[in-house]
Order: sequence, then structure tokens, then C-alpha cells
Amino acid sequence: MKHIPQYLFSKRFLYMTVLYITIFSVIFMNIYTPFSTTAWFNLQDESLTMATIMFYILAVLFLLFSKSVLHDISRKVSFSTFGLLLYYLTETAILALLYTLFTTIPNQTVFSNSITEIYFKSLACIGMILIIPYTICYLYGLSKGLSEQLNHTGSNNSENNSHLINIRDHKDKIKLSLLSDDIFYIVSEDNYIKIFYEQNNEIHSSMIRTSSKSIEEALSAHNIIRCHRSYMVNTNKIQFFNNDRNNLYVLLTNRKINPIPVSRTYRELMETELSKRQR
Repeated sequence: MKHIPQYLFSKRFLYMTVLYITIFSVIFMNIYTPFSTTAWFNLQDESLTMATIMFYILAVLFLLFSKSVLHDISRKVSFSTFGLLLYYLTETAILALLYTLFTTIPNQTVFSNSITEIYFKSLACIGMILIIPYTICYLYGLSKGLSEQLNHTGSNNSENNSHLINIRDHKDKIKLSLLSDDIFYIVSEDNYIKIFYEQNNEIHSSMIRTSSKSIEEALSAHNIIRCHRSYMVNTNKIQFFNNDRNNLYVLLTNRKINPIPVSRTYRELMETELSKRQR
């Protein structure tokens, strides 16, 4: 799957994943420990109780931190399924290293295994612990995310009929509501986007703190597409498209607006969208 639903990167879903992993791991370790030569988890033995609790606290704190980082990265970068898998494998490797350090701490239970052997065994163990809850959470999140996308599409269709669009900031708060036909183009500037729209026959602009990626996804159903790394344009407002390879740009219906650049990367998309309008 090229695009993963944003629901899988919501903080609530990610933190609930950590809770589910923690509960599952406790059950798993109680079953697994008697059959392992390197497992020392124990809540009955006083000498190991503190180490067990400490490891769990550090592991949960690491996972919470990791999920927070994943959430932040997802707002800037589109994750593929493979990319998300690599991220989870990195988590597993770090947790395995943490377990190895706890296992080899002086005065803890002594094992005849080498550090390398302990690390790879803990890597396999933690991998087994994580693969089941991660798979279940991924499938649930995928189903939930796709369901929300369908509902969002239906909502967008309703908005298209009324032409009202709500523009939200990075905190998901509505910062601007306007008619889709009033939007001319959007410029992205670092962590902000600047929307240029018409009001009372005058061109106005509004700066909102949000990612261009989220705005692009929210407005794609309203004929507003990306034409350049820093620009999105309302195709209903295009009056002229200069398709010269060395000078790509569009002119909008309002002559006061300067030509909007079109990069070669989005040239084909622009041709496709303009072709649709002729049908």
C-alpha cells in the first residue's frame, strides 16, 4: 500500500498501541520465561522484582517517546508500509539492546551465554512479543483509517455541494472557513501555508500554521491540486496554462495575481486535471 491512513499515526491510536503491547508482553513473558535460558523476569523473587519493574518502566517510556516521534515525522513525511515496518524493527532492536544491558548488569542473575547470544535471543523474543500486537493494531488501524477516509469523502462531497471548506491548523482547530470557489492558490512556507482567496472582489490572504501535506489531502476533492513544491492551485481558476518545458506556469482568472509556477514534477498531473475539465 503506497499510502497509509493518517489514523495509524494519531497520538491516541499510537499510545493505545503501547498500552496493548504492555499488557500482551506481561502475559507473553509469564508463559515464555520458564522455557528460556536468558529470561530473568520475576515478580516473586525480591532480587529481580525491582529490575523487572524498572525494565518495564523504561521500555514503556521508550515506546511512548518513539510513538511521539513517529507522530511528528508522519506530519512531514509520507510513510509506506515498508517504511513503517523499518521503524518498528528499529524499535525492536533498541528494546533488545535495553534488555541485554539489564541482563548483563553485575549482581543480576548470571548466565553462561555471551552478550551477543543474549542480544540475538532477546531480539527474537521481543520480536515475537511485538509482532502479534503490532499486526493486530495495524489491521485495526488500517480498517478504522479507511473507514474514516470513506466518511471523510462523503463529508467532502457534501461540502462540495455547499462549497464550504474548513481549513484547520496543526492542532486540528478550524482557523478559516470559506467557499471553495473563492480560493485561488496556496503557498507553503516552512510549517505554514498561505491561502489566497477572493472576498468582496478583493484578493486576501491568510497564514495558517499547518503542513502543506495535510492541506493538500483535505482540499484534493475540491479541485485544488499541487502544481509545484511550494504551490497549490484551484484548477477552476486557471485561465491559461503555458506548457513550454522551459517555462511552465499558469495564469488565473484574476489578472492581479502573478503567474503561478508549475514544476516539471507536476506537469503531467496538471495536464491530466485540465483534461478532465474539458470532458
